[in-house]
Amino acid sequence: MTNIFAILKNTDDEFIKHYIAMLEVMNTKNTAKIEINKLSRKSITFLNTLSSKSKINKEITLPKAQTIESLVEQKRQELSNLSRSKLNTKFKIILKSILNLPYTISDFALSVHIINFVAQKHKIDEYFTVSQKADAIYELYFGQLTENSNQTIQFNNISTEIVNRVLEKEDIFSNILSGHGFKTEIMSQLVFMAVALRGVPMTVSLDKLPSFEPNSINISEIENKHVAYLKLLAEKQRLQIRLTNNEAKQAQTLDDINNYQEVINNSLSEKSAVDPQISELQSQYDSMADKLRLLKAQIENLENTQTVTPEELDLLKSNYSIKENNLSDIFFKISFLEKTSDELTHLIPDKQESLIQLQLHLDDIQLEIYKIKSTLKNIKSDIFHIEETKINALEQKWFAAFPNFTLSKSCKKNLVQFNYFEILAIETSLVELYYASDKTSLSNGQSFYNSIYYQYIFAKASNGSVIQILYYPTGDSCELARFSYAIVAN
Repeated sequence: MTNIFAILKNTDDEFIKHYIAMLEVMNTKNTAKIEINKLSRKSITFLNTLSSKSKINKEITLPKAQTIESLVEQKRQELSNLSRSKLNTKFKIILKSILNLPYTISDFALSVHIINFVAQKHKIDEYFTVSQKADAIYELYFGQLTENSNQTIQFNNISTEIVNRVLEKEDIFSNILSGHGFKTEIMSQLVFMAVALRGVPMTVSLDKLPSFEPNSINISEIENKHVAYLKLLAEKQRLQIRLTNNEAKQAQTLDDINNYQEVINNSLSEKSAVDPQISELQSQYDSMADKLRLLKAQIENLENTQTVTPEELDLLKSNYSIKENNLSDIFFKISFLEKTSDELTHLIPDKQESLIQLQLHLDDIQLEIYKIKSTLKNIKSDIFHIEETKINALEQKWFAAFPNFTLSKSCKKNLVQFNYFEILAIETSLVELYYASDKTSLSNGQSFYNSIYYQYIFAKASNGSVIQILYYPTGDSCELARFSYAIVAN
């Protein structure tokens, strides 16, 4: 971007006096009620200047002075003894005052503020660079000047017919003034005049960008490679999801195997403990059953012979009942343990069969993981090669184009995600940033990243994508910290 004040240095003193006078007159309270459309006639001076710079010998005679013109002329006369240096200083001080800016800001920063102010009033795309906004203002303004013409706007190629038609308009700015107001009109004229006098757009032409490719076939090849790269990234992401899912299945299957093995081991241990208990209890049961049968026979014999007292017989019967209950307890214990042993006998083979199936399933999962990892390794290798090639190529181009810029490793990594047209948009913004004498003034704001507050600007690509560029200016040098999508094109 070129500083508009550097361009306006080429205008004569009368041009500056005219704008100082208009700004001072229209910015005072006693002129607030003057009809604003009268001011449009004074803009003929601006058009005459454009005519002079375009080498077209036609001027419009100024209309008869009215109240506003008299005030402006009076102010012009008051400025007649000032040097060009003092005129320039006064002009900038007035502009800073109107825009509520500190008097200490640089000419470059003031130029940026003026362009941004006009761009906002005209609703020009907020994501444009300052240079793009200035060019858009020029085209918009020129379009309003030549609204009845079918001519195409071309820098350094404004035909005599178009300019004559423009110069013949007597009230050329009345509609603009009524629509946007005095401040916007004056600022619009300044931006328009600067771009017109420069003769070429403020935005760097595409063929001057480091990555510009003039051959459309090569552009198609570059884009095809980028599409292939994006497909590799998508495939990598898909495989990583599959890998994550399979690794989760593997972990779950290993847990299941461990659980089944634990159940089998516990079951075997339990059966090993139960079977001896059954044998021991069975021996006790058999022994007690034999003794109980003998006791029963003894009681029956004593009842028949009546050789004992009733009390002694009752005692024997009580002893028999106790032993009979004990025998029943042992019987129930044996039954419970036999049932447990039987269940374990059936459970263990079932679990062992399930364990075999789980192991086979685990083998399948591990084979799938191996295949995915092998494919991923190849894809990552391809991606790495593509990224390294693209980063190295950009580094070489940017080192030559922007020797005072440094890029972090993560910043370089960010670049590979952008296609050819997005790279051109980024480079357009970087060219403006590189040649800016006051790099901070271009900032759209600050962003906190990696524990540092960075300035940021935008780059808007032809496909509609908007990229945010984080940077940290230090004098003529600049650290580029991150490139990221602010808006992704559909």
